Amino acid sequence: VDVFDEPFLAFAIAYLVATRGQPAGLAALTAGMGLAGGVAAAAWASRVERPEITVRAPAALLVGGVGAIVLAAHPLVAALGAAGVGAAVSLAWISLEARVLTLRPGQAGTTAAVVSAVAQVAVLVPLVAGVVADRAGITTVLLIYLALAVAFAVVNWRDRVPSAGHDAEEARITARE
Repeated sequence: VDVFDEPFLAFAIAYLVATRGQPAGLAALTAGMGLAGGVAAAAWASRVERPEITVRAPAALLVGGVGAIVLAAHPLVAALGAAGVGAAVSLAWISLEARVLTLRPGQAGTTAAVVSAVAQVAVLVPLVAGVVADRAGITTVLLIYLALAVAFAVVNWRDRVPSAGHDAEEARITARE
């Protein structure tokens, strides 16, 4: 999900200015809406009484948000899309982090370290996107980001529930502590 952080917003600003004719200040405000969406989602998620956060809803919100930015004929649509992307990244991170920390009972630190190491590949996305933008244009980059959002949604659409063996192992470790 880190792929849709600040570098994505920078490419979105460039896209809105270059292809939609938005003034740079207005496009930057759109990016600000992305950050505000993330903060609002984190505030909502911090409530004690809320539904469980699964990755399905944030995945759909991510696709819708990136799609709204790409298709935005009006700055308000792009701003709402950016807010959706920010909220989706925040909520997806919460859901995925919870999943990672409970994936291997008793080995949360090791599991988190391995997942973080593998996720470092994502730092290459903005670099590749920049090269693509220079060669094929900013529209192509936003379409790639849209494809990445769709891929994220497809991969995470099936709600994975830990097996009964996983729950038994977690109970055994908890009882030991």
